[in-house]
Amino acid sequence: MKIILIILIALIFTGNITAQLTKEQEEIYKNLSEEEKKKLGSIINAEFNSMTQKLIAFNHDKQKENILKTKPISYDSVIAIVKKVNKTKEITLLEYLVHNNFGGNENEALENYAISDTFYLKAKKIGSFDNIDQASVMEGYYYVKNNYDYARSLFRRKRFQEAMINFETTAEYYQPDSSYLYAARAGMKLIETGKEINKINVLNNFNKAISLDPKNPIAIGERGIFYVSILKDTTRATADFSKAVQLNPKDAESYEYLSLIYYYAGNNAAAISAITKCIEIYKMQPSYYGTRAHYYNHIKSYELAIKDYNEAIFLDPTNNESYYLKRGACQKAINNYIAAYDDYGFATMINPSNTDAKKELQKLDPYLKEAYEKIGYTQQNGFQFFLNRAEQLAKLSAGLNLGPAVMNYYKCIQIEPKNPVPYYKCIFRQ
Repeated sequence: MKIILIILIALIFTGNITAQLTKEQEEIYKNLSEEEKKKLGSIINAEFNSMTQKLIAFNHDKQKENILKTKPISYDSVIAIVKKVNKTKEITLLEYLVHNNFGGNENEALENYAISDTFYLKAKKIGSFDNIDQASVMEGYYYVKNNYDYARSLFRRKRFQEAMINFETTAEYYQPDSSYLYAARAGMKLIETGKEINKINVLNNFNKAISLDPKNPIAIGERGIFYVSILKDTTRATADFSKAVQLNPKDAESYEYLSLIYYYAGNNAAAISAITKCIEIYKMQPSYYGTRAHYYNHIKSYELAIKDYNEAIFLDPTNNESYYLKRGACQKAINNYIAAYDDYGFATMINPSNTDAKKELQKLDPYLKEAYEKIGYTQQNGFQFFLNRAEQLAKLSAGLNLGPAVMNYYKCIQIEPKNPVPYYKCIFRQ
């Protein structure tokens, strides 16, 4: 019986499945009992399922192997795809993935995390991770890249559990010789809550990732962050960040870390140069202007500091009281007491519990009357003086001079609390 079963299975799985059995083969099958036929059917089904699983595994391994050999498309090609997607609804799956990954990366760099998450999650929602085998190699590459980038973004925001899940998915898919795998493993080790970090293990994973792909700016930059934040090794961190920006001149994050390292080392010129690179890359990021303004303030270049605080405030008028406090300090340092008063005053409006700003306002009081009188203030024209000044400031720039304008409307309210004009204008301007 065993020999007959083997013969039949061999005939089915080594020959043409659609071919007719010979009379001899048909005779053999007819002579089988119902129990034997049932057993034969079970064996055939088991063999068929086994072969199917082997074929799936083969395709899966082949897809992984191909993805590992793939390189991202050029930056110019990415921009071309983004422009196309923004103009038309008829796009390919690859274009959809590239567009969303780009949107996630760009907004993450600007710390617009709510928007970056929207892009990353759009790409993730096209299907489960296993469906990569049904995609083209480049589609699979960008699906995996998006998953890793999203995990990295979550990690940087200390959303540890979510980051762990996404890192594990990425690491699980890649073969052990993948640079991304070791970078992901290093990230996973860093976010294991409740456990002491195995610094050697993390560093070994970063080193392995970089040895496999010496031109991987992400892994190099991440190792730089590990050096400076965990090992407190600024020398090696500087080397990694310098290499990262050499490989990717648009790596604003590495430039920002370099600027901080230079600043705390007392190299102010290098710190300003590095943070200026960040501004050149992302001109609409207020924190970069705020950082450079802080550096200028530190070396007492107050006018340059004020100019950068102006830019930061223009981009973020009401969400960061520190810009007003620091610009107020710069204004006070060059004896511009009125402007300093406006900034400190608006800082207290943003955060009424800020005692430092209130103390600075008290210190400025002795200087204000004389300063206002020099530009035309009298007790008789006080209301109109501050109303005109508020209007002029508001017209110059609704964002840049919002704080000073509001402070002058507030002065009007103090002088004539029952006059509805400044209330209306102040609300309208905000």
